[in-house]
Amino acid sequence: VSVFGNDVDAYYEKLLSGESGISLIDRFDASKFPTRFGGQIRGFSSEGYIDGKNERRLDDCLKYCIVAGKKALESANLGGDKLNT
Repeated sequence: VSVFGNDVDAYYEKLLSGESGISLIDRFDASKFPTRFGGQIRGFSSEGYIDGKNERRLDDCLKYCIVAGKKALESANLGGDKLNT
């Protein structure tokens, strides 16, 4: 989960192509701040990783951490049943 994308392939492609993940901030009104640009995570979905009740309760940072951690475990073939043994 990053400004370059929400999976390893998207991240790697944008990194290799030299794209910048920095843009004008549009998730909130940044006009009162001296800096109006930054790296924003776009297109993020926690579907399949966090249930609806917790989705509403958690702030974005925690959602990013949980989903990134679960995706990392899956990528390392350590997800699912292997965690329960």
